[in-house]
Amino acid sequence: MLNKKDTKQILIESLIQLSRSKPIEKISVSSIVRNCGAGRQTFYNYFHDKYDLINTFYFNNANRIFAEYMDTEPWNITIGRVVSFMIENRALFKNALLEEGRTTFFTAFYDHTKNYYINYIRTTYGDKELTEDLLFDIRFNCHGAVHMVKDWLERNMTDPPEILSARIANAMPKAMKKYFRWN
Repeated sequence: MLNKKDTKQILIESLIQLSRSKPIEKISVSSIVRNCGAGRQTFYNYFHDKYDLINTFYFNNANRIFAEYMDTEPWNITIGRVVSFMIENRALFKNALLEEGRTTFFTAFYDHTKNYYINYIRTTYGDKELTEDLLFDIRFNCHGAVHMVKDWLERNMTDPPEILSARIANAMPKAMKKYFRWN
Protein backbone atom coordinates (compact mmCIF):
# COMPACT_ATOMS: atom_id res chain seq x y z
CA MET A 1 0.00 0.00 0.00
CA LEU A 2 1.36 3.41 -0.94
CA ASN A 3 1.81 6.04 1.73
CA LYS A 4 -0.48 8.97 0.82
CA LYS A 5 2.22 11.51 1.70
CA ASP A 6 4.73 9.89 -0.64
CA THR A 7 2.46 8.81 -3.51
CA LYS A 8 3.35 11.62 -5.92
CA GLN A 9 7.06 11.05 -5.35
CA ILE A 10 6.68 7.29 -5.82
CA LEU A 11 4.91 7.86 -9.16
CA ILE A 12 7.60 10.33 -10.24
CA GLU A 13 10.36 7.89 -9.29
CA SER A 14 8.60 5.15 -11.24
CA LEU A 15 8.52 7.33 -14.36
CA ILE A 16 12.16 8.33 -13.91
CA GLN A 17 13.16 4.68 -13.63
CA LEU A 18 11.18 3.70 -16.73
CA SER A 19 12.60 6.64 -18.72
CA ARG A 20 16.09 5.18 -18.36
CA SER A 21 15.14 2.31 -20.68
CA LYS A 22 12.20 3.57 -22.77
CA PRO A 23 11.25 6.72 -24.65
CA ILE A 24 8.41 8.72 -23.09
CA GLU A 25 6.02 7.80 -25.93
CA LYS A 26 6.44 4.11 -25.01
CA ILE A 27 5.72 4.67 -21.31
CA SER A 28 2.06 4.37 -20.41
CA VAL A 29 0.23 5.26 -17.23
CA SER A 30 -0.33 1.52 -16.81
CA SER A 31 3.41 0.84 -16.92
CA ILE A 32 4.11 3.67 -14.43
CA VAL A 33 1.64 2.34 -11.87
CA ARG A 34 2.57 -1.32 -12.48
CA ASN A 35 6.25 -0.43 -11.94
CA CYS A 36 5.59 1.02 -8.47
CA GLY A 37 2.60 -1.04 -7.35
CA ALA A 38 0.04 1.76 -7.50
CA GLY A 39 -3.41 1.63 -9.03
CA ARG A 40 -4.50 3.60 -12.09
CA GLN A 41 -7.02 5.58 -10.06
CA THR A 42 -4.27 6.54 -7.62
CA PHE A 43 -2.32 8.00 -10.53
CA TYR A 44 -5.37 9.94 -11.76
CA ASN A 45 -6.01 11.29 -8.26
CA TYR A 46 -2.81 13.29 -8.67
CA PHE A 47 -2.12 13.69 -12.39
CA HIS A 48 -4.10 14.04 -15.63
CA ASP A 49 -1.58 12.06 -17.67
CA LYS A 50 2.13 11.24 -17.85
CA TYR A 51 2.90 14.73 -19.17
CA ASP A 52 1.23 16.32 -16.18
CA LEU A 53 3.47 14.14 -13.98
CA ILE A 54 6.62 15.21 -15.87
CA ASN A 55 5.58 18.86 -15.85
CA THR A 56 4.71 18.82 -12.14
CA PHE A 57 8.07 17.27 -11.30
CA TYR A 58 9.96 19.89 -13.32
CA PHE A 59 7.82 22.89 -12.28
CA ASN A 60 7.95 22.08 -8.55
CA ASN A 61 11.72 21.71 -8.59
CA ALA A 62 12.45 24.69 -10.86
CA ASN A 63 10.13 26.90 -8.80
CA ARG A 64 11.80 25.72 -5.58
CA ILE A 65 15.24 26.57 -7.00
CA PHE A 66 14.08 29.98 -8.21
CA ALA A 67 12.45 30.78 -4.86
CA GLU A 68 15.52 29.75 -2.91
CA TYR A 69 18.26 31.37 -5.00
CA MET A 70 16.77 33.99 -7.30
CA ASP A 71 17.48 36.99 -5.09
CA THR A 72 20.69 35.74 -3.49
CA GLU A 73 22.94 34.82 -6.40
CA PRO A 74 23.61 35.82 -10.02
CA TRP A 75 21.02 34.71 -12.57
CA ASN A 76 23.40 32.42 -14.47
CA ILE A 77 24.17 30.50 -11.25
CA THR A 78 20.45 30.01 -10.58
CA ILE A 79 19.95 28.80 -14.16
CA GLY A 80 22.88 26.45 -13.61
CA ARG A 81 21.09 24.94 -10.62
CA VAL A 82 18.05 24.20 -12.78
CA VAL A 83 20.28 22.70 -15.48
CA SER A 84 22.02 20.56 -12.83
CA PHE A 85 18.62 19.32 -11.65
CA MET A 86 17.91 18.32 -15.25
CA ILE A 87 21.25 16.47 -15.38
CA GLU A 88 20.31 14.53 -12.24
CA ASN A 89 17.23 13.37 -14.13
CA ARG A 90 18.76 13.37 -17.61
CA ALA A 91 17.04 10.27 -18.95
CA LEU A 92 13.61 11.66 -18.14
CA PHE A 93 14.21 15.18 -19.44
CA LYS A 94 16.15 14.12 -22.51
CA ASN A 95 13.36 11.74 -23.46
CA ALA A 96 10.70 14.31 -22.64
CA LEU A 97 12.34 17.15 -24.60
CA LEU A 98 12.91 15.01 -27.67
CA GLU A 99 9.29 13.93 -27.95
CA GLU A 100 7.28 16.00 -30.41
CA GLY A 101 3.69 17.20 -30.22
CA ARG A 102 1.51 19.93 -28.80
CA THR A 103 1.17 18.61 -25.27
CA THR A 104 4.77 17.62 -24.66
CA PHE A 105 7.20 18.68 -21.97
CA PHE A 106 8.99 20.88 -24.53
CA THR A 107 5.91 23.10 -24.88
CA ALA A 108 5.29 23.14 -21.13
CA PHE A 109 8.98 23.96 -20.48
CA TYR A 110 8.72 26.96 -22.82
CA ASP A 111 5.42 28.14 -21.28
CA HIS A 112 6.75 27.75 -17.74
CA THR A 113 9.91 29.70 -18.55
CA LYS A 114 7.99 32.51 -20.29
CA ASN A 115 5.40 32.77 -17.52
CA TYR A 116 8.11 32.72 -14.87
CA TYR A 117 9.86 35.71 -16.45
CA ILE A 118 6.61 37.65 -16.87
CA ASN A 119 5.40 36.96 -13.34
CA TYR A 120 8.80 37.64 -11.81
CA ILE A 121 9.08 41.04 -13.50
CA ARG A 122 5.49 41.96 -12.62
CA THR A 123 5.78 40.84 -9.00
CA THR A 124 9.29 42.05 -8.23
CA TYR A 125 9.20 45.35 -10.07
CA GLY A 126 5.49 46.15 -10.03
CA ASP A 127 5.41 46.35 -13.82
CA LYS A 128 1.84 45.13 -14.27
CA GLU A 129 1.69 46.02 -17.96
CA LEU A 130 4.78 44.90 -19.82
CA THR A 131 5.53 46.56 -23.14
CA GLU A 132 5.07 44.63 -26.36
CA ASP A 133 8.82 44.98 -26.97
CA LEU A 134 9.66 43.44 -23.57
CA LEU A 135 7.12 40.63 -24.11
CA PHE A 136 8.72 39.94 -27.50
CA ASP A 137 12.17 39.81 -25.88
CA ILE A 138 10.88 37.41 -23.22
CA ARG A 139 9.34 35.08 -25.83
CA PHE A 140 12.44 35.30 -28.02
CA ASN A 141 14.71 34.53 -25.07
CA CYS A 142 12.55 31.61 -23.95
CA HIS A 143 12.47 30.05 -27.41
CA GLY A 144 16.24 30.28 -27.62
CA ALA A 145 16.92 29.03 -24.09
CA VAL A 146 14.57 26.06 -24.34
CA HIS A 147 15.94 25.07 -27.75
CA MET A 148 19.51 25.35 -26.48
CA VAL A 149 18.74 23.13 -23.48
CA LYS A 150 17.17 20.61 -25.87
CA ASP A 151 20.20 20.84 -28.18
CA TRP A 152 22.53 20.43 -25.19
CA LEU A 153 20.70 17.28 -24.10
CA GLU A 154 20.75 15.90 -27.66
CA ARG A 155 24.53 16.42 -27.74
CA ASN A 156 24.79 14.42 -24.50
CA MET A 157 25.58 17.46 -22.38
CA THR A 158 29.06 18.01 -23.78
CA ASP A 159 29.38 21.40 -22.05
CA PRO A 160 29.32 21.62 -18.24
CA PRO A 161 26.09 23.12 -16.84
CA GLU A 162 27.86 26.29 -15.71
CA ILE A 163 29.00 26.96 -19.30
CA LEU A 164 25.52 26.35 -20.72
CA SER A 165 23.85 28.48 -18.05
CA ALA A 166 26.35 31.34 -18.56
CA ARG A 167 25.72 31.26 -22.31
CA ILE A 168 21.94 31.29 -21.82
CA ALA A 169 22.17 34.14 -19.32
CA ASN A 170 24.56 36.16 -21.50
CA ALA A 171 22.27 35.76 -24.52
CA MET A 172 19.38 37.36 -22.65
CA PRO A 173 18.17 40.51 -24.46
CA LYS A 174 19.39 43.75 -22.92
CA ALA A 175 15.87 44.93 -22.06
CA MET A 176 15.41 41.85 -19.84
CA LYS A 177 18.82 41.92 -18.17
CA LYS A 178 17.97 44.90 -15.97
CA TYR A 179 15.48 42.76 -14.08
CA PHE A 180 17.93 40.06 -13.00
CA ARG A 181 20.88 39.94 -10.62
CA TRP A 182 24.23 39.64 -12.42
CA ASN A 183 26.92 39.85 -9.76
